[in-house]
Amino acid sequence: MTKFSRYFGRSPERLGLEDVRAFQMYLVSQGISWPALNQTVCALRFFYGVTLDRQLLGILRTWR
Repeated sequence: MTKFSRYFGRSPERLGLEDVRAFQMYLVSQGISWPALNQTVCALRFFYGVTLDRQLLGILRTWR
């Protein structure tokens, strides 16, 4: 969550779906491995779904 928050320079609570997508695209462009991307996606899904009780409509997925 730290990298996600630092990337945008604000609290994840203030970020939405488009921000999550942009962060995923950034990670892919930086050459992140698929297992690391999957771990990041799972962490974001947990944070938004459980911690913040905000569902992002199932679009937090990894690409293959």
